[in-house]
Amino acid sequence: MEENKKENLDLGNFLFQKRREKGLSLDKLSYLSGIEKEVLENLEKDNWSELLPDIYVRGYLLKIGEVLGVDGEELWSLYKKNKRRVRIRNHLPFLKGNSKKRTTFFQVILIIFFFILIGIFSFWQIKKFLKPPEIQLFYPENNMIVLENPIKVEGRTNASILLINHQKIPLEKDGYFSFLVPLLEGTNIIEIESLNPFGQKTILKRRVVYQKSK
Repeated sequence: MEENKKENLDLGNFLFQKRREKGLSLDKLSYLSGIEKEVLENLEKDNWSELLPDIYVRGYLLKIGEVLGVDGEELWSLYKKNKRRVRIRNHLPFLKGNSKKRTTFFQVILIIFFFILIGIFSFWQIKKFLKPPEIQLFYPENNMIVLENPIKVEGRTNASILLINHQKIPLEKDGYFSFLVPLLEGTNIIEIESLNPFGQKTILKRRVVYQKSK
C-alpha cells in the first residue's frame, strides 16, 4: 500500500508539505540549500520545463533532501516517476486524436464503399432495364410443317408487353404465355414481339407451313 502511495505521490506537493512541516519559507529554504528561490518554486509547482537538465535537478533534490530531512535519492526517484507519468498523460490526447482520425477514416471508407455498392446496383438495374427483353419460345420451332390449325404458340418472356402478329397477348406472373394462332394453308410467318417500359423490344419470327390433312 505504501509503495502505491509513493508511486502516485506528487513531488511538488510533497516538497511543499515537508517545507511547511519544517516551518521554512521558500526564501529560508533557498538560503539553507543554496538553491535559487525560482528553482524551488518550479519544483513545487511541477514546472519541470523551466528547470535545467535532469543532472542538475538531481543535485537540487539531494540538497533539498538534506535540509528537509528526507532521502534525496527517493526525491530523485519520485521526480522521475512523476515526469514519466506526466509525459504519458500528455501523449494521451494525441493517441485519442489519432484514434478519432482512424475512426473517421474508416467511416469515410465505409461510406465510400456503401455508395460504390449503390452505384453498382443502380448500374446493374439500369442495364437490366435498358437491355432488350428476352423471349423463350417453347413452340413452334422454325420451319415446322404442321397439320393442326390453329397452332398453339407458347413460351416465356421477361417483357411487360407481348404481341403475337401485332395482337396483345396476356402474360402470367412468371411471364408465361400461350396463344392459338390461326393458319392459312401453306407458309405462315408468326411474329412474336416483346417490349419493356423503356421502349426496348425483341422480335422473333417463326416460319410454319400448314398442310391440310387429306
